[in-house]
Amino acid sequence: MEKEKEGTNPDLEKLIEVFKSGDKNKIDGYLEKTPLNLKTLNEDAKNKYNRESLLHLALKYENTIGFFKTVLNHNPEYLMEQRSNYISPYQGQTPLHVAIAIKNIEAVKIILEKAAKEQLREQLLCLCAVGNEFKNTIFMGQLPLSIAALAAKSEGIDKDIIDYLILNKAKIWYKNEKGDTVFHSLIKYADVKPDKIQRIRKTFKYIWECFLENCDADSTEPTDILFWENNAGLTPLHLSAKLGVSELFGFIVKIENVYRFKNVKDGIFDIREYDVTEFDRLINYQQVEKNEWNLTILESLFDLKCTCCEAFQILNHKLVHFILHRKWQAYRNTMIIWMILHFTFMSVFTFSMIEKSRLLFCTENSETSSHNETISLNNKATSCDIGEEFYAVLFMNLVVGIPYFMFGVSCVLKLVGRCTSAFGNSRNFGLMFHNLDYVICLLVIAIGALAECFYIFFKTHSDFHLVLVLIFGWYFMLYFSPFSKNLVSFTYMIKSGFLEDFVPFALVFLWLLVSFTTVMYMLFRGTDNVEEFDDFGSALLTMFNLGVGLNNIDVLNQSRVPWLAYTIFVVFAILSFIHLFNALVAVMSTTFSVVHQERKSYLKYNKLRMIELFEDIVLVRGLVNRLPFLKNANHWDRSVEVTPSTSCSEIFKQHSSLKSTTEKRSKKSITRYYSVLRLLDDLSEYKDDIDEEKKMKETKNIKIMSKCFFKAVKTFKKETNSSMQFNTIHPENEITFVQIQSPE
Repeated sequence: MEKEKEGTNPDLEKLIEVFKSGDKNKIDGYLEKTPLNLKTLNEDAKNKYNRESLLHLALKYENTIGFFKTVLNHNPEYLMEQRSNYISPYQGQTPLHVAIAIKNIEAVKIILEKAAKEQLREQLLCLCAVGNEFKNTIFMGQLPLSIAALAAKSEGIDKDIIDYLILNKAKIWYKNEKGDTVFHSLIKYADVKPDKIQRIRKTFKYIWECFLENCDADSTEPTDILFWENNAGLTPLHLSAKLGVSELFGFIVKIENVYRFKNVKDGIFDIREYDVTEFDRLINYQQVEKNEWNLTILESLFDLKCTCCEAFQILNHKLVHFILHRKWQAYRNTMIIWMILHFTFMSVFTFSMIEKSRLLFCTENSETSSHNETISLNNKATSCDIGEEFYAVLFMNLVVGIPYFMFGVSCVLKLVGRCTSAFGNSRNFGLMFHNLDYVICLLVIAIGALAECFYIFFKTHSDFHLVLVLIFGWYFMLYFSPFSKNLVSFTYMIKSGFLEDFVPFALVFLWLLVSFTTVMYMLFRGTDNVEEFDDFGSALLTMFNLGVGLNNIDVLNQSRVPWLAYTIFVVFAILSFIHLFNALVAVMSTTFSVVHQERKSYLKYNKLRMIELFEDIVLVRGLVNRLPFLKNANHWDRSVEVTPSTSCSEIFKQHSSLKSTTEKRSKKSITRYYSVLRLLDDLSEYKDDIDEEKKMKETKNIKIMSKCFFKAVKTFKKETNSSMQFNTIHPENEITFVQIQSPE
């Protein structure tokens, strides 16, 4: 790294003053009137202004185009000047990057025209701005075209820059250092700037249209650029699902002849065919022979970067809804049987452990017992004869414990596979919590049940593993909550309320309890016979009990300064048990209200969680094609072997970041799988909410009945006001009239 020169170059300072003046004539003629050593001036500028060259500096000010052009005529190599050294946070930024970012189309044209003359244009358009300061900005696209797309805001000059870059051989399929095309970059930018999603969507559509227009005419399948993966192994569609960018996800899925294909319309249904290759991992296990892990779109919805609200929007898409519905219908009966078996096991296990404890400790405390028992002093284990009927419990624990242990191990392996499925050295630990609570439940139940087999066989008893089995075993019943829409709302509210609401509350409450207990404990130091404040642990429990009203407040009279003790307690009670607890109730009420309003979406989300864990268990190569319910989950109708298109241009094969990808893809064909959806014009055929359908029918029936009732009332009023001649023709009306008007 070059050291900054001591002192200041007066020519550089004078030049900056000229720039700041904004006088176009003065700026344009400055180099003619004041001959300068541009190389020295350029180096001084980079040393003083954080590696910015003269061209970088000129673009910061207005009316500098003349100066800019003059410098390029004298030193065209400055086009390739990058703000780069090993500590620069702006590494890789060229004057072209800056001109695009500030939307100076005149400077962009000058740079590219000069670059074309010097035969530097292609190289310049492939340079990436990779500095740390560019994160979450338009420069995160790195490539000039990607930056232009991310910076686009309007219909005018922004699209002019994009068009001019493409006209000058800026290829849409160029990749940056992360392997991202311009489409990947737009999706990532939409994730960090959700408020700009509408204009990003328009830009995405415009770039796609430009891509179709600029591909070679002899290219038969030019659209497979949307199947290209970045360095993390993600296509644009997969990336949009992982980040929860539902607007772009929906747009990509609907692109004709990429993921959606038109089919015949039979007059009732709109029949369409969709490419589902990236959606369902069942395809990988049933169709792909090679044992490689491919993270699917449905699995990516549980990434920490994809919030529940973002996942809901993707789950509501017709294609995702269709796949989820087919899987749910295929697995539902099997999971109901599992639920019944698990409930039966937990009921028998709970009853048997209660009975075992009763027999054990009743025998232990009975003076007339004839059994010789060895009781440990700490009550950890007791030897006893509990009867032969418990050997049936031993068998039951083995039958449940061994499969559950295998299930848990299988799920752990799948969790590790998800987290390490990315390409390169990167790992996605955001997927570690994918059904982690239920996986832990399976392992705890299995280990506890097998441990109980050991204790029953050796006629001993221990409580600790039983506590864990009972807690985690009954908690696992929440896994089956998607069978009830209303139950999902309450169970998810408990989970989210505990993690998002109660845990922060507990930390604040603990801080208040410890701080006020410390002060109160000091006030009781030096007093005698105050058991409640004998040590700090007892003082903590006493303060909590005083707050909830379980202890007598008169104990505060025994402190060294009673009035101060009462004052401290009142403040503690107001802050902790009045203010803080009421705040917790309010926050949890809001949480439940949100969950209840989105209960349909939470139902789909938890159904998907249930299905994913079930597939973690049952998807085993060699076995998967033999299970009938897995065969019923097939939703794809056909498969086609596709050779990736590489004929858009031969130039991009020479690009270093694309060469290996192109060679790899050109040698290997890809099999794509397609599902057919038959959709009504206004309502999807695939509905899993039977209760909602019944409710709609009931509402419709009520409306019909109400309409008939009001029509009858209206008719009756007309008849009661009619003449007697009308009544003689219809005597039944007269009887009705008399009964109503003269009940006596």
